[in-house]
Amino acid sequence: MSTRSPRLSKSRFVAGLQCQKRLWLDVHRRDLAEAPGPATQRIFDSGHEVGELAHKEFSGGVLIDPPPYEIERALRETDEAIAAGAEVLFEAAFMYDNIFIRVDVLRRNDNGTWDLIEVKSTTKASDTHVADVAVQKYVLQGLGYIVRTAAVMHLNRECRYPDLSNLFVIEPVDDRVSEMWQELQPRVGEFNRLLLQDAAPEIPIGKHCTDPYSCPFIEHCWADVKHPSIFTIPRISKKRIDSLIGQGVTGIVDVPDTFKLSENQRRYVDLFKDGQRQIMWPAISDAFSELDYPLFFLDFETQADPIPRHYGLRPHDQFPFQYSLHILYQDGTLEHTEYLHPDTTDPRRPLMESLIRDLGESGSIVAYNATFEQRVIRDLARIFPEHRRRLNRFLPRFWDLLDIFRNCYFDPSFGGSNSIKKVLPVLVPELSYAALEVQSGDVAQLAWKEMISTADRSKRLELERSLKEYCKLDTLAMVELYRVLAGLLAE
Repeated sequence: MSTRSPRLSKSRFVAGLQCQKRLWLDVHRRDLAEAPGPATQRIFDSGHEVGELAHKEFSGGVLIDPPPYEIERALRETDEAIAAGAEVLFEAAFMYDNIFIRVDVLRRNDNGTWDLIEVKSTTKASDTHVADVAVQKYVLQGLGYIVRTAAVMHLNRECRYPDLSNLFVIEPVDDRVSEMWQELQPRVGEFNRLLLQDAAPEIPIGKHCTDPYSCPFIEHCWADVKHPSIFTIPRISKKRIDSLIGQGVTGIVDVPDTFKLSENQRRYVDLFKDGQRQIMWPAISDAFSELDYPLFFLDFETQADPIPRHYGLRPHDQFPFQYSLHILYQDGTLEHTEYLHPDTTDPRRPLMESLIRDLGESGSIVAYNATFEQRVIRDLARIFPEHRRRLNRFLPRFWDLLDIFRNCYFDPSFGGSNSIKKVLPVLVPELSYAALEVQSGDVAQLAWKEMISTADRSKRLELERSLKEYCKLDTLAMVELYRVLAGLLAE
């Protein structure tokens, strides 16, 4: 346990709202937390970038910049800036009722009141954001500051590059804060008492472990969860999850036969209890009969920046920067082609022109979750109206390989998932993502951003190779899954 006197912060308070055990562990056993993954790191990075840009919306602001561990210095510099008459403060520090906060933007009004503004890289103010603001308002008011307006400053989905003049929206949340704080205020004393306990509270696991955020202590708290777990049961409610956990059931095979489930959920549970594959060969045969050669196995990698940088994009709009394409002819010949954008310019036009050449005029386009690839193509058609008719002709040619594993082919060895990364090792064990430097779309996004910005040529070439290997395996995996299924059908 930490020897430092424990205190709350706005982030710890919000963590406690999700799970009191998470709050205690965050203060006393931070060593048990998982390191942030690529997706979480991207959120952190984008949050810093958006925060810095938001500061530019307020002229003459004073930044209180001591690092997080220098609390006393941050408090002192805040007091000095306010006493000196600062009109706007960034990252102002305050402490009240054992809660330490840093306010993203604090703006002084002519009548001596203050506006409290929390900056978020999202496109709306969620309940979690409002709770965050409510804690800050409580601290400020406790210290005697009069808060005229409490607001969340978030990105505007109506903003389109290159006009970033309306990038931000300042959304007042005073009514939501007032309503929410009536319920949350008793938690202040509750959480402060919790932090003084010698041991973590006994909180059962449940859907709250991933809502509203994935808890960094899941690996610790879920150490005894059986796999495949009850959390993979399709569309199972929080109430039913809690009921099973209350009975000591975490694994699918232990779900009682008398436990109430929907027909689809019961079929899913019975699949694992029986331990046998369920394959609907007539349905697979019908689906395969829809295919026309040559078969184009297509996969995109996309980026989504909170601050748009290319024409027509809004905050968090996805755009493609890479694709891989395997082409399988009826005689068994297999070809591969690809595109990876090499620099910071807009990748969409050259990628689109390459794709149009590669996909030709006929033949089925096979994707794994085809709605994603179709959406990318629709977005390209919107941005490039001169190619809209050509691009739209690709859409009806799509055929979704995921539908086979979603609706027709069930195997307990998939571990409750129909992700290609779970299906592939079972049906095509000789192919694996394990040896790749890039193993997921999140990592691919980070790798591409680094590739196009690094001045280190050897690093750039290494990242380029890794990205191409990853995307190529995605489409080769589809080819081999198709071949396995086609071979079994032929038998």
